[in-house]
Amino acid sequence: LKDAEQALQSALNIHTEFNSSLGQGNALYELGKLCTTQHRFSKAENFLTRAKDAYRRAQEPQSQKYIQDLLEDLHQKREEQPDVAEEDSGDGDN
Repeated sequence: LKDAEQALQSALNIHTEFNSSLGQGNALYELGKLCTTQHRFSKAENFLTRAKDAYRRAQEPQSQKYIQDLLEDLHQKREEQPDVAEEDSGDGDN
């Protein structure tokens, strides 16, 4: 999973460099999804909120709506389950 997260971060960096809002949104969405499966809800919310903004810039209203639905679902999950604390070192071995 750590490799997947690093690959997605690399993709996000490339899309950011080339100013592709749609690409940024897609990479941020995947990062948010990955963090959600790991119960890292705070980080997932950050990625999904940024994805929604990227889709807004890319003028993708359906994608914005989909992300909004995911964020609402994420809030529900956060109420039901504890958030996994992020490690301070940043090099966690999940």
